[in-house]
Amino acid sequence: FVIAAAVLEIFVYRYREKVPARFILLGLHIYALALSALLAFSLPLPLLAPSARSTLAALGAVTFVVSDMTLCHNLLLKRPSSCHFVSLGIYYMAQLLLALSAFPPP
Repeated sequence: FVIAAAVLEIFVYRYREKVPARFILLGLHIYALALSALLAFSLPLPLLAPSARSTLAALGAVTFVVSDMTLCHNLLLKRPSSCHFVSLGIYYMAQLLLALSAFPPP
């Protein structure tokens, strides 16, 4: 949890000057902690309960965090709308992986 929180807080710190209001920055810090908890609970799953479902859940969680980081990067740096398709594609991949982890293997 501490490593994930540190990495995400560094990411938020990098963009602190681009955030338009202080309360939004506070929300980013809280959201970074929530994403850290997501990673902290999902990454050990394949080691604690080895299965295809736990691996898919861990990959889905990591992909979800990457999609959020990409979205934050694109929005705060005012990238063109074509860059948002990359973030959306990563997000859909994360949702697919998380959904597949919910179903038992055939």
